[in-house]
Amino acid sequence: MNVYNSGNPILEEHRDRLFTKFAHIDEGGEKRDGFGMGLYLIREIVRKHGGDMWYEPRQDGSDFIIILPKQPV
Repeated sequence: MNVYNSGNPILEEHRDRLFTKFAHIDEGGEKRDGFGMGLYLIREIVRKHGGDMWYEPRQDGSDFIIILPKQPV
């Protein structure tokens, strides 16, 4: 699964914190609501199901990639 965000790309110096607990990344001084747990929790759930999640920068935004193993039906 690929989730595309059309906002500003995340600066390279902030990328190592994307999936950490309570991470708030200040891009442009905007106030951010929330606890900073969203990406951390999603990746943990995906990993518990045998998958993985990562970030890929784009010139016009960001891609968040989620891979899950194929399960027999």
